[in-house]
Amino acid sequence: MKLLDIINESNEDKLLRKGKAVYTALKSGKINYYQFGEDNEPARLTYTLSDERNIFISEEGGIWITPKKIKVREENKECLKISAGRVQDLIKEKFERFNISLNLRNFNSREDWDTWLDREGLNEEEEDNNLTDKDRKKIELIYKLFKRGKYTENDILYNYVLPEEYWTSNDDETGELIVVLTMDPTQKMKLYAKMRKEDGNLYHREVPVEATQYASLYDDAKRRIKEKFERFNIEIVF
Repeated sequence: MKLLDIINESNEDKLLRKGKAVYTALKSGKINYYQFGEDNEPARLTYTLSDERNIFISEEGGIWITPKKIKVREENKECLKISAGRVQDLIKEKFERFNISLNLRNFNSREDWDTWLDREGLNEEEEDNNLTDKDRKKIELIYKLFKRGKYTENDILYNYVLPEEYWTSNDDETGELIVVLTMDPTQKMKLYAKMRKEDGNLYHREVPVEATQYASLYDDAKRRIKEKFERFNIEIVF
């Protein structure tokens, strides 16, 4: 999107863009699940949500997405079918990190669940959604370049650090590359501030800026980071 188009976007348009970007990046993935009575190796599963989905914004401003189909596959051992509900919850939790509600009402565990016994020995690894090696290398290079950065605002120096883990994909319609941060509580963006002394020198100690206390500062940092990635036709979603 051109910068002018982004400025003129309504809040609902921004939420729809966020929902589409997160869905594209997370529509397939992996989850680990410890079954009842087991405390050793977890069951590893992969899931795939359909390209076709309904997305809308509620009156309260929430993002809701309903995929037309979902497929779950056992990768290392057989799982109890009673686990289907918990597996759905684990998939939903990935989206809830971005304040998105995923409706999996079309999921039928018997029809949409590939068992380990049916495909034992076919545990192949999968690449990120629809990305070529060239695109993947581009994302890795740009992310490494902008993973850490700093800027000055009102005589305060801010340093940010992006998390190690992220998901990657691309928009089927526009071809725009997408990076979605995990928002895992232990893997979120970190922001630090350094105040200037009266003599102009910086304090040596960095002060963490918490998103819960200083939302506007956090939002400003995210805006600056998004602009950096947009120069390379990459959308980053927090």
